[in-house]
Parts: sequence; structure tokens; C-alpha cells
Amino acid sequence: MLYRIIFSLIPLFLMPIMGHGLLRGLLVSSVMVAGVLLGRESHRVSRIQNLTFVLFYALLIFGYMQNTSAPLYGDQIFLLAVAQGVSGLYGLFHRRKTLSILFACGCWTLIAVSLAQVAYAKLGTKGILLAGALMVLVALQDVRRILKPIDRNYTGRDGME
Repeated sequence: MLYRIIFSLIPLFLMPIMGHGLLRGLLVSSVMVAGVLLGRESHRVSRIQNLTFVLFYALLIFGYMQNTSAPLYGDQIFLLAVAQGVSGLYGLFHRRKTLSILFACGCWTLIAVSLAQVAYAKLGTKGILLAGALMVLVALQDVRRILKPIDRNYTGRDGME
């Protein structure tokens, strides 16, 4: 969990350097830290947050490399940070199926909107369809795991030995 908190605080320093502004960096870092702290008890949420970190930093770095004078993907980066916060709520309520499904779908929706906006800029309408279809499949898989958890033995494996 410590590395996720550290990666949540890096935007506080990195975003102003890349032209996004100190206020946006502070807001993004605070939402991401809150998400990490709220979702610390669920292993599934930690994996989702790791994925969100990868997407967040990829957009941040690629947006800076494409245009160093004006930041690109600012709104998409903010959506990914909010998705990180919503995933924390998902982890907080991971024992309640209804709330867990609601927050999981909210998290995947925010990620899908962010990716669809980037894909639209590069691929047009086909990019939106591709990003939407991908995120619907991932969200359905996540909802399936909420509704029917995988039984694991004490070794953590799926029983295939």
C-alpha cells in the first residue's frame, strides 16, 4: 500500500512541472490518496488501482511528450484520478454486493470515458466503440467476480494443483 500512496503523491510535484498547474496537481493527488486509503482492504481493488496508475502515468507522460508547451489530456487525467477515488469507495464497500457493483461500474465508466476521449482523438468514432466495448467486457468480468467470487484454497491458487 505504501507504494500506491507514493505514486498518488507524485502528481502533486509532477503535474505543475508538466504544465497542468499546482491546484490541479493538488486536487488529483488528494483524490488518488483518498482512493488508495479507502480501498486498502480489498486485493481486487488494489489491482484495479495499479491498472489505473499505469493508465494515468501513460497519459500524463505521452501528453507531455506530444506537446510540451500546453498540456494534453488534462481532462482525461482528471477522470482517471476520479476513477481512482471511486475505486476506493468500491474497496470500502467490497462486502456489500449492491454498493460494490455500483462503485465498480462507476469506476469502469470513468476509465472508459477517459480512454474513449483519447481514442476518439486518434481513431475517430471507431476508437470510441473499441474503448467502450473493451471497458464493458472488463466491467462485466468484474461484476461477475463480485456476484460469484472465486473460491481459493489457503495457498491462493484456484485449486489446480
